[in-house]
Amino acid sequence: MSLHPAFVGKAPLWYYILAESQQPFKNNDTPLTLGPVGGRIVGEVLIGLILGDKHSYLSLEPDWTPFNDFLKKGKFGIAEFISEAIKG
Repeated sequence: MSLHPAFVGKAPLWYYILAESQQPFKNNDTPLTLGPVGGRIVGEVLIGLILGDKHSYLSLEPDWTPFNDFLKKGKFGIAEFISEAIKG
């Protein structure tokens, strides 16, 4: 992939994030995920939005904890949340 001449020396950050996600990894498999930089930026933006939203659960219920049914080995994260959500 080559840069368009208009981007040389001034490519936007999203271009680097997309390029990073297309880099080959082990066995030349190309992941369909963000790389470490893109993942960090997206994660920090989402956390910032949640922290800044006065209507978010984090603001309205700072002491909230998940039901025990949601916990898997004492852990609750996005994987456990999605697992419970798709159960219907």
